Amino acid sequence: KIDPFNLICTIANLLILFAALRIFLFKPVQKIIAQRQALADAALNDAAAKQKEAERLKEQYNTSLANAEEEKKQILNTARKDEESRITSEIYGMIEKNPMLIRNRVIFVCGKGWHHGVIGIVSAKILERYGKPCFIASEENGEIRGSARSFGEFSVFGCLSYASESLGKFGG
Repeated sequence: KIDPFNLICTIANLLILFAALRIFLFKPVQKIIAQRQALADAALNDAAAKQKEAERLKEQYNTSLANAEEEKKQILNTARKDEESRITSEIYGMIEKNPMLIRNRVIFVCGKGWHHGVIGIVSAKILERYGKPCFIASEENGEIRGSARSFGEFSVFGCLSYASESLGKFGG
């Protein structure tokens, strides 16, 4: 038989035990879990914020780098155009002082310190202006480098090949 008093006491003991566990164990554990969760969430939010900041700084750096690259190109292009204008002006000055330079079948002009990367552009301008084959050369450190443009039937390569014994090298 089941004793009702014993059953009531057992149920009361279970309720008291449940209340005690809830008060003294579950609530503190839940509080600790909530605190740990809050710390983990704060750490994740902080990491996400730092990652966003790093991405923003990276984008800012890449933009700055692209701007610097574009500025470098503009500076180099301006310098090239300035050098081209300077060399062209010098050549026009040489022709003005010595008109015989353009009366021959081929125009040949040599200057000092002209940038070898620009004289090809200048050669094309001189060819365009005077309609004659032209050789533009620059002397620097005892070496002469040049650029030539053909016109009509004139062969620059044939001309250079003919004079190859006098040239250190040629091509292009």
